[in-house]
Amino acid sequence: MKKIPHLLAKFRLLVGFMGERNQSGWWDSSFLAESSEAFLRPVFPRTSFQAQYRGVCESAKYIHDERIGRGRNYHLYRMPDAIEKLTEQVLHDSDFSTQLKSMLISKEAAIEEIKFSSTQNKESLKGPILVGDYNPEELEKILKITLGHYLRSFSDGSQCFPFMRLEV
Repeated sequence: MKKIPHLLAKFRLLVGFMGERNQSGWWDSSFLAESSEAFLRPVFPRTSFQAQYRGVCESAKYIHDERIGRGRNYHLYRMPDAIEKLTEQVLHDSDFSTQLKSMLISKEAAIEEIKFSSTQNKESLKGPILVGDYNPEELEKILKITLGHYLRSFSDGSQCFPFMRLEV
């Protein structure tokens, strides 16, 4: 479980970057663009990267919730509160933040990192995609499968919204 917050932050930023207006246009934001950092730095001098992260995550979460629905579902941008808190904390590590920023220098760099980090899928699926039941022990595997679905969609120009169902 210790690895999950780092993976989640990384995957959120990669998908968030690729989904923004300047790349794939899934959501109408540009929080991870260079101009955004210049705009946010005077307001958030020590935490501009965290502000960018929160902004892109909120934009993506809104679209995911709209397409998937809320309730007994989790997705890349909506996880249990304990995981959300841990994920927020890892962004305070300046070395980790620097590493994340280096993956967002271009569309090509982001796609390469997604390819490297994902479990790639052969079939192209669109819209909401159930990737399994939420299971903390299997979360790393499910997140890599989820990332593979995003990779496929970014490659073929479709939109997908992978999610996990919370079983009761």
